[in-house]
Amino acid sequence: MRRPLTVVPLLVLALLAGCAATPVPPPTPTSTPAPVTPSSPAPQALVVAPGERPPTVMDGDCVAALTPEELSHTIGEPVTRVFRRDERWTRSLNGVGGLSCEWEGEAVRGGFEILPRAGLGSAEFTPDQDELYFQECNPDWVCAWQWETEGLRIVGSFQGLPAMTRERVDSLGDLLGSKIAARADVYGQPTWQQDRSRWWSAPDCAQLAASVGTLLGAELTGTWLGHHDTPSAGTALADTAVAYRMCLLDDAATAANRLILSSTAGLGWDVPWAGEGAPVDTGAHAVEAYTRPGGGYIAGTMFELTDGVNVLSAEVARDAPWSSAEVLGALGSLVANGL
Repeated sequence: MRRPLTVVPLLVLALLAGCAATPVPPPTPTSTPAPVTPSSPAPQALVVAPGERPPTVMDGDCVAALTPEELSHTIGEPVTRVFRRDERWTRSLNGVGGLSCEWEGEAVRGGFEILPRAGLGSAEFTPDQDELYFQECNPDWVCAWQWETEGLRIVGSFQGLPAMTRERVDSLGDLLGSKIAARADVYGQPTWQQDRSRWWSAPDCAQLAASVGTLLGAELTGTWLGHHDTPSAGTALADTAVAYRMCLLDDAATAANRLILSSTAGLGWDVPWAGEGAPVDTGAHAVEAYTRPGGGYIAGTMFELTDGVNVLSAEVARDAPWSSAEVLGALGSLVANGL
């Protein structure tokens, strides 16, 4: 405890002696205060522009997330390799900064997808998707699992796993998901956010058909089409995040297939798809368009258009009653006006 000052006794003695008290000077500081160092500013989050590619989780390194040895040890089955899925077929996942990985062994195979919440935004599984992927397991097909952290959504699946019950898949998924999440934390990831100010919303297929029909002078009906094969759980979630929608447009009178249109938000950086395509003119301002090789659902002619942010892919039936120039003009106008 600090001792009390002796000022009062000194004053008493001075008065008894008939003298005026002499003020006691304040003590001289023996040290100067340390200078105040301004705190370092908090790191600013990287803002990904509307049509730019976001950072990919773990720089796209699947083995850094999970090795074949770790998988073998966890599931009790030999796993020979872990590899990244072909990026041409993971477009929605790429658009949210996700990573799609596959693995295979002698008798069992599977995959996992790591999706940053920064790219997913508010996307969630629909009740139907939740039932499809995460309820009962089909031992003759694929059974999925999921794991969540504050910054990541991780989903995975098994195929050919012995005794593939929901309980076993969830238990193994917990082990794998926690390991992947820990690896992602150690690997590090820049803090980022997406500017979605120019992103399209998922169109209503009937309204899209009406708009295209007006531009082409035709009466069309529109229905939701979806993927040819059931997508992975991670793809389904990423599709929602990038507002992916595929619509089949038919002739209202004959029900003949005329067009298939697929719209995706934020993937302007990935046009033309896989770097393949010859540029074509739509006549619309600030719209780029390309032909794409190969056929699709209806073995038609393929086009891809972008306003630099969003993407509209089109397949036009070869027996459609319009020229390529007419179709491109209509689609170019559609894209220029935001669907």
